[in-house]
Amino acid sequence: MISIVSLSNKKKELLLGTIFLTINVVFYIFSVNNATFMEGADAGQYYGPAISLLQEGGLKAGPGVEFSTMGTPLYSILLAIPIGIFGIDHSSFAIVFIQCFLLYLTGIITRKFSIVFLKKESFLLHSLIIFNPNSLITAHLVQTETLFTLFLVLSVYYLFKLIDKNSFKYVFLLSVSLGLLTLTRPAGLYLIYLVPVLLLGFVYINNRTKIKNYAIKAFLLVLLSFLMISPWVIRNYLVFDEVFVSSNSGPYLKDQYIQLLKIGRQWNEKQAIDYINILQKNYRENNIVKDICIQNERHWSCNDYMFNSMMGGIIKEPISSHTKAFLSSWGYLYLSGGASNIRNYFGLLGKEHIISFQKRRNDGIGGVVSFIKTINMSYLVILIATTGFSFATRFLGLIGLFSLVKSSNTIRSYAAIIIMVLLLFTAMYLYLGQSRFRVPLEPFLMIFSTIAIFNFCDRFNHKK
Repeated sequence: MISIVSLSNKKKELLLGTIFLTINVVFYIFSVNNATFMEGADAGQYYGPAISLLQEGGLKAGPGVEFSTMGTPLYSILLAIPIGIFGIDHSSFAIVFIQCFLLYLTGIITRKFSIVFLKKESFLLHSLIIFNPNSLITAHLVQTETLFTLFLVLSVYYLFKLIDKNSFKYVFLLSVSLGLLTLTRPAGLYLIYLVPVLLLGFVYINNRTKIKNYAIKAFLLVLLSFLMISPWVIRNYLVFDEVFVSSNSGPYLKDQYIQLLKIGRQWNEKQAIDYINILQKNYRENNIVKDICIQNERHWSCNDYMFNSMMGGIIKEPISSHTKAFLSSWGYLYLSGGASNIRNYFGLLGKEHIISFQKRRNDGIGGVVSFIKTINMSYLVILIATTGFSFATRFLGLIGLFSLVKSSNTIRSYAAIIIMVLLLFTAMYLYLGQSRFRVPLEPFLMIFSTIAIFNFCDRFNHKK
């Protein structure tokens, strides 16, 4: 029998691509009708503007309604291509194909910059990325995560290249990647601020004589990145007479506050919403608030009102509530496996159980056990498999991460860049961690898991 390890890289690539294509075609064939559009969280926020762009020539929240402000435009523009060619009812296969291609490409790029840690391109790493259940199922849904992950990985790749080559070529390519990242999801804006800090920190630790040279490049990097997103900001100014990237921070913070109250005070969703409604009413009585914000608090002009009223309540919550909510969020973010998306995509029974679980009062581990007892066998198998994958790769990842302590200062500095990216997103998700939000982090987490597996294999070979 031919060992897979002994195959040439071209044959490995062909084998990997064939298996990946086959699995995704099978997934699509057995999915429920329109699952790509129907089962993706907030899918309408993305395909609505795509349809509007095709029908009316502008990025609106949907045909005949006001302009879109809750997100940035790139993903909707991408969706508009297959929808424009095949129509909304027949475009799902093309969307899935494009996103699966992007996922595979993400694996290739990660494979290349991970040479810093693994000393060679790893098809094992590539496999862990593209067959990761969380990433794989997300590529079948109308969600920004797959495209966002590609540009995040590309940004780290070009950052590593800039550190290594010290070339203006990579300043330009990195700024383009960061711009596209932000135009895919507003969260990319934080990377525009963080990446120059990571660049200068790396240089200061490893070669501080070049710090002035890199400082110029860092300044240019920020300038070009903002230049990349400027057309969208200018569009918002021309339409709304106000400068902003998106108006989602207020509604996003409200969702965070609901979760904080559910976990911290052990309230159900209705109790949390009722409490927040009272808080908002009190805020309106003591502050000047536009009339439209009473009727439609998600209106773009109400973003500051939403943000300030929510922040006022959040900072008054006790430390114990924040601690419980953070721990719960981190657990869901790093250990949940995406089982619900898989179940929904294939139309399996049990969707009502997860909805009920999310709305009722948080009972900690007891609530999770009660939930597991209510689900059917097929969903239980998926839950065990996906969560098991998450637990196993997190365990391996920690081993791989700690093994880098004995590495050179340079390799530890590269690892610190990845850790800072992980920490940024962990902080950004606050109290609302979930498997979907981990998708952009999966390639980096898989690097640490692969390092551990390589170390185990090396030790085993030495013993032989």
